[in-house]
Amino acid sequence: MAILATSKVLTLDYWKLASQLEVGDYVFDRNGKPVQIKLIQQYRSEHCYKVHLDDHLSIEIGRAHV
Repeated sequence: MAILATSKVLTLDYWKLASQLEVGDYVFDRNGKPVQIKLIQQYRSEHCYKVHLDDHLSIEIGRAHV
């Protein structure tokens, strides 16, 4: 899941900025279950693309997904 570095994320150690998260930290999944971070990948906006679909939906994807 991609989120902005300035987004606040609830961890077992309270709220952290996404940029402060580390491998091994615990965050909560969409069902509220704690899960351990196994990998962190950083994407730069210049490496991302915004795609506009015919139904007016827009998605942003990284170069790896193209």
